[in-house]
Amino acid sequence: MSTSNASSRSTPRAVTFSEYSELVVYPDDSKSDKSTKWYSSKDRNRFRQSVIDDARRVSQEIKDLPPGEVMTHNQLCQCLGIEVFLGSARCAEQARRSHIAAVLSEHYRQKHNGTYDIENLSGVSKRTSEWSTTRAWMLADRFAAIRMDENDDRGTDKQSLNSS
Repeated sequence: MSTSNASSRSTPRAVTFSEYSELVVYPDDSKSDKSTKWYSSKDRNRFRQSVIDDARRVSQEIKDLPPGEVMTHNQLCQCLGIEVFLGSARCAEQARRSHIAAVLSEHYRQKHNGTYDIENLSGVSKRTSEWSTTRAWMLADRFAAIRMDENDDRGTDKQSLNSS
């Protein structure tokens, strides 16, 4: 073990809290017209249909791509997240069902044994749902890399990217 690791582990970590807090008060909007601030069911259905149409269009572009041909950068950007619609939907559904089964199984086990261990139940839930967190991080990482490439192509420096 190196001395730097030994010294960093022996130093206790401390948490400090600010002496001040900030209270934000929002006006009561119960009397205002909420239809101007929330999406209607018609809007949500239109958004959903737009996503489905985009997924079908990009899926067809992928199918129409000649063998050995490489997709353009813009085509790749349009494909970001499409795996949900192209077959991994079944995998995601199976993972979700497995997660539910694991949590219910642990709940049943605890009930059968007459124990109530919320920490263990929470741990089972966390372990079996890590795939969704990992997938979200991977998608975000890919999107960030694409954005960086786009900005490099435009000659945008990283300083201006951070300010946006």
